[in-house]
Amino acid sequence: MNTSATGNYSTALGYYAEAEGDNTVAIGAFSLASAINATALGHNASATKTESTAVGQDARATGERSTVLGQGAQATG
Repeated sequence: MNTSATGNYSTALGYYAEAEGDNTVAIGAFSLASAINATALGHNASATKTESTAVGQDARATGERSTVLGQGAQATG
């Protein structure tokens, strides 16, 4: 499965899910939460900045404190 949760208090659930920052949550196949307090929920969702949240398949939250909801949605600022 290669799922990994390497941050303090991080949680990863799903095929190749990765939770790399402290207090992160990654749920869904290939999901990635890689910054402090980031949350990624959905297949291939990613939250890569502090306190960012991505929910939905292929959703991308790449701005600090950004929130994105929906398939393929993106928040960069």
